[in-house]
Amino acid sequence: MGRTSKRDKSEYRIDSLSKSILVLEAVEGGEPVPFRRIVERTGFSEDFVRRSLITWELHNYVRMTGNNCWIYDRRLLSFALSANV
Repeated sequence: MGRTSKRDKSEYRIDSLSKSILVLEAVEGGEPVPFRRIVERTGFSEDFVRRSLITWELHNYVRMTGNNCWIYDRRLLSFALSANV
């Protein structure tokens, strides 16, 4: 019988998804976060941060509040409230 090796979970990581999650985490807090601060917090390019935020916005996880500031939206809040922690 052939042996199967156990793979480290990190081998399954999707780098672009992991980076986008860091963008989502940079929005944390109860106050709207300016786009520039999200870029600074993550260290990612403006283009990547913008595309990530818009993708999260399309799924109702974040929304822009004006003056290019971002805050968590209802889907993420609902998801967090439903977690059994």
